[in-house]
Amino acid sequence: MTLQEVLKSVENSYGRSSVQEGVELKPIKRLALPARSLNRVLYGGLPYGRLIEFSGAEHSGKTTTALLALGAYQRLGTDKKCVFIDAEGTYDSVWASKLGVNNEEVIKITPENMTAEETLQMIVDIASTGEVGLIVLDSIPALVPQQEDAKSIKEYTMAGVSKPLTVFSRKVQKELIKFPDTIFIAINQLRDNLGGYGSPTTTTGGRMWRHSCSVRLEFRGYNIDSSGKPLTASAENVAGAMIQAHLIKNKTAPRDRKVGHYFVMFHSGFNEKKDVIDAAIEQGIVERSGASVRFIDKETGEVIYKAQGLSNFIDNIPDQVYNNIESMLEE
Repeated sequence: MTLQEVLKSVENSYGRSSVQEGVELKPIKRLALPARSLNRVLYGGLPYGRLIEFSGAEHSGKTTTALLALGAYQRLGTDKKCVFIDAEGTYDSVWASKLGVNNEEVIKITPENMTAEETLQMIVDIASTGEVGLIVLDSIPALVPQQEDAKSIKEYTMAGVSKPLTVFSRKVQKELIKFPDTIFIAINQLRDNLGGYGSPTTTTGGRMWRHSCSVRLEFRGYNIDSSGKPLTASAENVAGAMIQAHLIKNKTAPRDRKVGHYFVMFHSGFNEKKDVIDAAIEQGIVERSGASVRFIDKETGEVIYKAQGLSNFIDNIPDQVYNNIESMLEE
């Protein structure tokens, strides 16, 4: 058989879309997050049609970032739904609303009586409808495989959730290929690496799961006071957190930008105005020297707006100046 005959046979068996002669050059569609520093690391945001893993220690900002993404997707105004698989049973609707989530539009599923296999198959079935734009699984370690569920707590079980995850990753990838406008975020946790070699920590799910993910971010959280200054872990006047995202893997963009961060305040949630100014300082649009913060016209050298202290700069910035900075940042 010639090559054309083989390709024709593949088309007849698996559909015309299975063979493409000449690949169209087009950018990967992305969901822009409110946290602009993370968008910069990800070259525009979370990619559609891919498996994405958020990992990290406890209170590192994994679920918070997933909720930020959920709120950002809702604000797009599409007719597709957002599904939150709350395997841990810890969904905080009050905190979600502070992060911009419309709780009334969220489909929350708590698989309390499901095994890991049943939960993962349910996610595949949900993705196969093509009616969902964003799926969040919180979290992988909370899933209990059937073989573990059926045994006594004294009995030792090999593999754990790795085996069902291996099957799941293959199945859900097929659905994401069919419906490339869907984003799947799985939240994972760090575990001590008992092997004793390499990194002191690892994630659950095994190597197959890690290979299946196109983007992997590891989060770390740091306590801050009301002005944004870092605090020790034992400090009592904690007002919020700086959430730092470390890029572990990215198959959808260059990996030259490794770390992004954003701030959340526990009483007010995500402060978009502060995030814009922080990103503008990071990009050199706004200059900060000691306590002095100023926005300068790069062409004329004229100081358009300045203030002593970052908080004063943010709280008193004129709307026109803020909009100008935001548009420059978007460019």
